[in-house]
Amino acid sequence: MAAFKKASRYIVLVDFVDFKTGITYKAGDEFPVSTSITRLKDLLADDNEGRSGSLKGSALIEAADEILAETSKVTE
Repeated sequence: MAAFKKASRYIVLVDFVDFKTGITYKAGDEFPVSTSITRLKDLLADDNEGRSGSLKGSALIEAADEILAETSKVTE
C-alpha cells in the first residue's frame, strides 16, 4: 500500500455534518488541511465508522489536485 500523502487542499463533495466537530460542510467548501491524517483518511474513504447510511458508499472529500486533474482531462 502506498504511503498517504497529504494534499495541499481538500474540497467537500457532498453536504455533511462532521460528527467529530459538529461543523456543517456544503459541497464545494474547502475542508481544513490542518485536520489529522486519520480523519482525512476517514473522509476520503467510501465508508467509516459512524457515517450515516445516506453518506456510505462514496468519499465525502477529495484532494483538490485530483479534481483539477479530472477537469483538465475533460477539457482536452
